[in-house]
Amino acid sequence: MDLNLQFENFKKLTDELVQKYTSDDIYFFLRNSEHILPVGDIWYAQLKQKNFKAANLYLQLLKAYTVRALYDVISKGILAGKINLESLTQHLKEKSWLGQKFEISGFDWIELLSPALGQFLADLKMEIESNGENPVRYYLAIDSLGIKFEGLLREVSRISGAAVHEKKLFQSERLFSIVELLENKALETTYSKEDVAFLKALFTEHGLDLSNNLGRCYFQNSNYTLGTMLLLFFALLRVGNLRFTQPE
Repeated sequence: MDLNLQFENFKKLTDELVQKYTSDDIYFFLRNSEHILPVGDIWYAQLKQKNFKAANLYLQLLKAYTVRALYDVISKGILAGKINLESLTQHLKEKSWLGQKFEISGFDWIELLSPALGQFLADLKMEIESNGENPVRYYLAIDSLGIKFEGLLREVSRISGAAVHEKKLFQSERLFSIVELLENKALETTYSKEDVAFLKALFTEHGLDLSNNLGRCYFQNSNYTLGTMLLLFFALLRVGNLRFTQPE
């Protein structure tokens, strides 16, 4: 696999995408493209055999290729004025389940997510315009967005009809953790194998374990990188890549 050649071809594709197409088209590309994530089988291959070298290879590919690809298209979109908080929130409201308000949870996800997204896009634009001379630590955006994924996946599970908690006799209700939610079979029918593998790589102990590391303040200053933030932003777009209809 020649990652450099693959990346050069990707850049040509995104040059045309950003120059000729709309903001919605760029967001749809990020939500649906098969040219950004590693093959999910790389994550799963030997993970079942307790050999985590395959999982480590997957993380290496995320850092070596996926982060570069995401920066390429998102930075071009920002400089072209096509990726910004206004176009993003409008897209998510109109083209994603995130724009719906569900009676069960009562969450307005766009309202909850907008501060983190706005901070991220503002910080990234500042970093781009400084030509990398003023690198940013994405503290606020990573902390704010990262801890919301358990709630997002619980919402997806609930909408899909999957269990989100367990209740044993004479015991109080226990909500499933993000790891348990990611192991739910309903998620495998809701998202592609590649998307599920990606989410597991971000949020389980065999990967970056972001929810645990952020929630328990295990992250060091050096972890608050643009690469981490790009992966979280991309994960949000992929999680939101469904449109649910609420029952009447």
